[in-house]
Amino acid sequence: MTTTAKPASMRDAMPQTADFVDGKSVEWGRAHVRDCIERALRGEPGWFYAMEAGHVRGTPFEAPHPIAEWQSTAVLIGASFAAFMREPEGKGGSDGTAA
Repeated sequence: MTTTAKPASMRDAMPQTADFVDGKSVEWGRAHVRDCIERALRGEPGWFYAMEAGHVRGTPFEAPHPIAEWQSTAVLIGASFAAFMREPEGKGGSDGTAA
């Protein structure tokens, strides 16, 4: 008899991304972070995008947004982890942050 292994949760599969999200939740508020992730998971670019150990979540930022270039660089160099999220309005001049 074979058993099917339960897939790992994304929190388990992407622990650095989880830490990034947790930190932004403290810094920017849980509601803003949840909104960013939900919008990205619905396919809206420019809200949240993360890659870690072969897993990807969210929707990439689009050019000409500066984060789009950072995302491309992360892919080209084969970064093991990169995460990007839109900053709340008024938090510092850009509309994104990266880890």
